[in-house]
Amino acid sequence: MHHKSPHSRTSHLHSSGTDKEPIRTPKCPPLVIVHGLFGAKVNWRALAKRFARDVHRDVYTVDVRNHGNSPHKPLHTYSAMVADLKALLLDLHIPKASFLGHSMGGKVVMALALSEPELVDRLVVEDAAPVNYGRITEVNKHFEAMQKLDLSQIRNRNDAYMMLSGLLKGVEEDEAVLRYLSSNVVRTDKGAYKWRCNVNHIGQHIDDIFDFPDFTDPFRGRTLFLKGTQSEAVRFQDMDRLYSLFPSATVEEMETGHWVHVDDPNGFMKHVEKFLTAE
Repeated sequence: MHHKSPHSRTSHLHSSGTDKEPIRTPKCPPLVIVHGLFGAKVNWRALAKRFARDVHRDVYTVDVRNHGNSPHKPLHTYSAMVADLKALLLDLHIPKASFLGHSMGGKVVMALALSEPELVDRLVVEDAAPVNYGRITEVNKHFEAMQKLDLSQIRNRNDAYMMLSGLLKGVEEDEAVLRYLSSNVVRTDKGAYKWRCNVNHIGQHIDDIFDFPDFTDPFRGRTLFLKGTQSEAVRFQDMDRLYSLFPSATVEEMETGHWVHVDDPNGFMKHVEKFLTAE
């Protein structure tokens, strides 16, 4: 099907719920966007539309397992998430794509590139490194607040926002990030509220999420790392490992925190579009 302008379409394929922003340009591999921990494809809708328009290719946004509209599964490891992506590409008849991943999603797309390089055209990694972080203080505090949130006291989405703001007072003051986290609180058919993401299973695998699998063979394709200077996710001591696994990588620093695309969406778009369209 051909479309003159981008529009959304949702399907549930294998373990991924996918939105597509289509502009058919056969010579350009599609772009697949993989969100971070506690994220969802809906968070990327506006940027996906801009990418589809500006870089002239199909753009897919994916819900990772245990997030968004994708199924809740007991296993939440990088090998499982890579298998989900491979199954999605097969189901969509996509032989090769460019990938953009943020945080946990960045680790997913790095692991895909390192294990299945023939599937990856270009790779964009937003504030993630191919190392074991230990626990990132900022993200760990977010998770602790989500576990403490009393869902029985919530009457509307704004309650979730206000209660998370209180739990994270002095830790997270960025309204956009707080909205991002509270967007995971959704209303059930019976009028109660629940977590859209699978907080329990994610919690059981939180150390797996902060870790990264062992790889020896590098991915030699074009790779862009976007690092937030106010974030601790990509550290100076990680650079040797980063370049050993991604020898063609370019690393760009941006004056942002961990959510680069939220803190500076225009700067983020500029870097990614330049990278994707470079000869």
